[in-house]
Amino acid sequence: MVPRPVRDGVQPSPRKRNRPARSCQECRRRKVKCDRLVPCGHCVLSKKPCHYGHGLAQASGIRTGRPPAIQDVHRHTPYATPPQASVSATGPSPVSNASRLTGSALDTQLSAQSSGSIANSYHLGPAANTNLHHIATTPRDGKISLNKSRLFGQSHWTNSTLEVRRAHQPPTYTSIVLANIPQLQKTAAVLSSEIGNTTDNEILIRLKWEIGSLLQKCKLRSKSIKSSQTRRCSSLPRAHPSIAKEFADQMVHFYVTRFESVFRILHIPSFWSEYEKYWRDPKGAETVLQLKIQLVMAIGTIVHQDTSRTTDIYLTARQWLYVAQEWLSGPMKKDRISISSLQVQCLLILARQVLAVGGDLVWISMGTVFRTAMQMGLHRDPKHFKRMGVLEGEIRRRLWASILELDVQAALDAGMLPTLSLGDFDTEAPSNVNDNEVDEQTDALLEHPATTTTASSLQRFLFQSLRPRLEIARRMNGIASTLSESSYKEIVALTTTITNICRSCAAHIPRTDSPDVVSFHKNLADLLLRRFLVHLHRPLASRARTDPLYYFSRKMSIDAAMAILSPIPKNAEFAHLVLLGAGIFKNRMIHASLAVASELLMEVSEQGPVEYHSPFQGPSGYRKMLMEALGEALGQTSERIRLGETNVKLHMKLSIAMRQTEVAGESSWSMQQLAQSAKESLETSYATIQERATSEGVDIESRGNGGMSEAFDPDDFDPENFFLGPDFTLDDLFFVPADFDMDGEGRPPQM
Repeated sequence: MVPRPVRDGVQPSPRKRNRPARSCQECRRRKVKCDRLVPCGHCVLSKKPCHYGHGLAQASGIRTGRPPAIQDVHRHTPYATPPQASVSATGPSPVSNASRLTGSALDTQLSAQSSGSIANSYHLGPAANTNLHHIATTPRDGKISLNKSRLFGQSHWTNSTLEVRRAHQPPTYTSIVLANIPQLQKTAAVLSSEIGNTTDNEILIRLKWEIGSLLQKCKLRSKSIKSSQTRRCSSLPRAHPSIAKEFADQMVHFYVTRFESVFRILHIPSFWSEYEKYWRDPKGAETVLQLKIQLVMAIGTIVHQDTSRTTDIYLTARQWLYVAQEWLSGPMKKDRISISSLQVQCLLILARQVLAVGGDLVWISMGTVFRTAMQMGLHRDPKHFKRMGVLEGEIRRRLWASILELDVQAALDAGMLPTLSLGDFDTEAPSNVNDNEVDEQTDALLEHPATTTTASSLQRFLFQSLRPRLEIARRMNGIASTLSESSYKEIVALTTTITNICRSCAAHIPRTDSPDVVSFHKNLADLLLRRFLVHLHRPLASRARTDPLYYFSRKMSIDAAMAILSPIPKNAEFAHLVLLGAGIFKNRMIHASLAVASELLMEVSEQGPVEYHSPFQGPSGYRKMLMEALGEALGQTSERIRLGETNVKLHMKLSIAMRQTEVAGESSWSMQQLAQSAKESLETSYATIQERATSEGVDIESRGNGGMSEAFDPDDFDPENFFLGPDFTLDDLFFVPADFDMDGEGRPPQM
């Protein structure tokens, strides 16, 4: 193209870009990923001026370091009320305040990640004022985040970790939920770019590099183990189970006595009859019966205590899961639309969570289960079908109640809406009868009184408690009816309902001669109920530091988390289940441990770290309790890694939180101590993963060094020329999806 001539001293117009540049000029020149802060992290590290040019920092949504004033934000944000800095001694109590607080008043305060819910005490600069209306009205909702192809709603575990990431960001998009909590800011600043003097920065940057390398090594080694397990499962013969009947009897007994009282999927006498028929001719049995028996045995293996055969048993059990999944994924035939097929689907959903085989994706599979059940009419009560037998009608009610329970739990874990509401079905609760009181010849049921405990009592109780739990899941993960639009009075009412349900649960547990079975039922049912309290109050707990109104949420969050971490009475079988399982059992660990860590950090922020070298000082009784709980969480996290968990970041974050109880101040030395604790945690986790890989026969040598550069020499480390690549960010350290920012927007591509 011929350049346009210069006429009469008029300069040619600058070249137009097809899209606005979002990265700073220095990052574009160096061709590195820009975090779009002002100044950005790379420019701070390299001590270069950071310019975006042509006002792009304001026009393109670049995050600046000054927040808008509180009053201006509330003027542009509907229904928002300013936060209370203090409560008068003669003013109303928190309870009376709660009764007057409208649902709209919590719109911004409950949205910890919402860009429109900015409230802080910083002075607003003129440049930010020009863009205030855009910030306040931009349709962003930080309660959700997008990781590649997956959407994580408010109740998903990743959103439990956003608070640390937000504390690290400039305060433009910092919510009042975390305003002025120094310990959370300190946790996030462990790997920030500007700490102390140049020498200290070199140490911190080197620690950051080592942490990133260890994370990569753990990730690659875990992938190797998973790939090896998949290959071994697919190579096993896919015929009838090649195990002794005595062992199979034991596994089936474990399932029936531990899980069937909560998830009523089978009619026990009918199943035992089918089971005995199967063993008379295993090769001639129908496929659906074979799969049903295999899945029952697979779930029962979680209770098996013979450690000498653990690896082989779990390998076989997981292979049965793959066989069932393959059968369900095959060509659809009419025989798949049956009660037995639906039982296989429900057993597979439960088995995937118990044995940690795709347990984090069960909400997707629940869609197929629901549609199969509705196609069969399970959402309509059997009383509408006059020709239906009593036994079949009772099995259908039990199956429908189990499907609803599995769905609300999966929705809470996935951060998604429950599939159905209470108005979408009219199926009644299962009858209060024992299994041996109903069979194919039964013409009429003789129900026991509600006060009488039967084999169906616990499922009936959970079915009747669905309303408040569905309401919590919908308010947290819905679009139009979100948690931020409810009043605090309604939140307190929901909490009171769930708390009362937890207290009365023990009266509905079936009585048996085995204390272990009773305690297992109690712990499992309590987990299915109490975990909703942690999800509900975690977004509100940290605000109690500045507003006593929310002390109730802080108290409920930590109480529920402590009860979940250390259930009473203790049960070794249940403890093994929550250490090995995924889905319900994995997320229980994440939410509860982070709730305890956050409470401990807030306590340290309020009281200050304890100087243990002083003989006259020591931690308070409350802090000791929190530290013991966090130590219990660390121990359980380590054990989960030993048993197959690949999430090493949770252990690292909890280790940093524990170290903060010992480290005082904001000096570079204290930052180094926290970074060192992260490194030590990852080293321990990597050693555990290596040991597991060796025990499972994974070829370590052929996999390389797992991401650690062989040529790295600490003596040649140059922080001036060191930049983190796009595969390692602060988001990675604290679980936030690295591909998207805190507002759910895609990060700019690397320039």
